[in-house]
Amino acid sequence: MPRVLLRWLKTIAYAFMPTLIRNWYSDEPETTPKPRGTAYLDGARGLAALVVFNYHFFYAYSDITQAAWDFRNPLSMPILRLWSSGASAVPLFFIFGGYAIATKPLSQMQKDGKEGTEAALVTLSSSAFRRIFRLYLPTAMITLMVAILIELRIYEYTRSILQDTSTTADLLRLREKHLEISGSAVRSLTRWLWDILMLSGLWDWKSYAPYHDRHLWTIQTEYVCSIVVYVTLLATAQLKAGVRLLVVMILSIHCLYWSRWDVADFYWGVILAQLDTILDSSFKARQDGAGMTSTLPQSLEKSSISPRQSHLKHAFQEAGLHILLLFSFWCISAPAYAWNTAFGYQTLAKLVPSHYGAESKFIPAVGVVLLQRCLYISSPKSPRRAMFTNSVALYLGKISFSLYLVHGPVLHAVGYSIPSLIWSIIGKEGIFGYGFGLVVGWVVSLILALCAADVFHREIEARCILFTAWIERHCLKQ
Repeated sequence: MPRVLLRWLKTIAYAFMPTLIRNWYSDEPETTPKPRGTAYLDGARGLAALVVFNYHFFYAYSDITQAAWDFRNPLSMPILRLWSSGASAVPLFFIFGGYAIATKPLSQMQKDGKEGTEAALVTLSSSAFRRIFRLYLPTAMITLMVAILIELRIYEYTRSILQDTSTTADLLRLREKHLEISGSAVRSLTRWLWDILMLSGLWDWKSYAPYHDRHLWTIQTEYVCSIVVYVTLLATAQLKAGVRLLVVMILSIHCLYWSRWDVADFYWGVILAQLDTILDSSFKARQDGAGMTSTLPQSLEKSSISPRQSHLKHAFQEAGLHILLLFSFWCISAPAYAWNTAFGYQTLAKLVPSHYGAESKFIPAVGVVLLQRCLYISSPKSPRRAMFTNSVALYLGKISFSLYLVHGPVLHAVGYSIPSLIWSIIGKEGIFGYGFGLVVGWVVSLILALCAADVFHREIEARCILFTAWIERHCLKQ
């Protein structure tokens, strides 16, 4: 009996080990799949998930993450404020989300003959069927865990901090509502089931912020927008690529008029994916016609210009792409508040459509579009892509959804209590005491969140994906 118990304890401990420690402990060969051509999108989403964590940690103590930039605080200035521009990460998730779900069916539609269209329809059917499971199974699991943590009084460690005006800012109480104990397992389960039901409302266009974690309001929005994209691709599957592109552009403008900025962002992702599909197909056709094996465009492959002219042309192209990258960062880092009067954004603010619905997110959305175009044009080995395809960014991209799901519970259970604990020891007077408590609290909270996200991704999210595939296999017609 003791051996069986010891073996079970080892199994449980091994399951809760972060991947880095597990690989070191077990000497398992680490398998790293070959990065895809759009790996930079995964890296960008991973870094955006990290930014969202920073945003939700620091906005509880300071206005630096939302207010317009201040010359006295360099971290609040454009581009430098990207580290905590969590509100700007939402357009990135939506636009790149639209791009991701549209790329494969659009590539299949681009092929000649009915085979491509039929393959695209199969892909759309499979994707639409799996989407609700992909989004809601992990979400249901994490919110159920939160319900259990609440009833086990784990969240009580930070309750006193929220109620003590001498140890924390009013912002923490206003922006992070603490959850109440229900006192009954039946009431707790009922509250959780009601949360999931409201969160899965396909017919309600109003975003729902779940009681168990208000940060997850985007789950419902992503699901609804995904269904809209699937229906649009289904309706335009047999159209020419150029006509389909025009239809989606018109639909995106229509969404702006009706203040559906979220659907418009997804449509922008579809537009970008369609443009890239057309360009890739055209380039491949030129390559096949010329019998080329190089990855360079034909105009460069047979160029008759001198080496010096070629070098200058390349230098100008690189400089232009660097400028485009910086301008996209400038747009993405637009402040969430006072964005229309902030220095450096007043001219851009005049371009915001009056019916956009979330005016503060329009400039960051434009920045995301420019960022994608810049990275698409850039060489795979360029430093611009390397920012998003390095091992750290790709790892964050792999666990980005899990990090998004678990970071709220980690902060409520432990994270928000760490700065207060440090301030009770060293005091919070002065820049050093206050800043030291925040930085240490952020570092510890981030480590805990990354470990939790790693385990959640491996043990729950990945298993949910396998379970979804199992359901689909058993539901398909033979």
